[in-house]
Amino acid sequence: KQWYQRRVAITAGGTYLSDKISVCLDCNADHYSEGGYSNSCNPCPPGAMVPSGVGFNESNCTYWAPCPGGYYQDEAGRCEVCSAGHYSQGDDALFCHPCPCDSYAEPGARHCTVCPDGTAVRAGKGTAATDCTDIIMDDGGSGAVGFYSKVSVIQAILVSAYCLL
Repeated sequence: KQWYQRRVAITAGGTYLSDKISVCLDCNADHYSEGGYSNSCNPCPPGAMVPSGVGFNESNCTYWAPCPGGYYQDEAGRCEVCSAGHYSQGDDALFCHPCPCDSYAEPGARHCTVCPDGTAVRAGKGTAATDCTDIIMDDGGSGAVGFYSKVSVIQAILVSAYCLL
């Protein structure tokens, strides 16, 4: 008789010992293993998920799924829509970002839209294109009034230099 010696290895949680190659491998996504002398992984309950290699026991299987763009995850892992003036790329975002100055977003936006030229809106306050308005600024009562428009730094320097001539 020929005796074969089988190598026994203790596996870490989230892994199993492959019978084919005698190496510890990560459990596939939506599977878990408590480790020890495991040579297979258990499937999560129907509808529950866990990333590959991180399921140490059934309680790691959750009903989490990545959120689509324009949504964020609340404390319970549910996807909630971003409010107007905010955006999110989705996935595992825990909050929505306010739109920067001079841009707007409707509820559920993946990104903000830049206001039309010559108009502006404050950060996080733009909820639609109609919020982008011409802004009149004054100096606090001196009577000086100016029109606000988006200009590049280079344009502002050139205008300032021209005024000095």
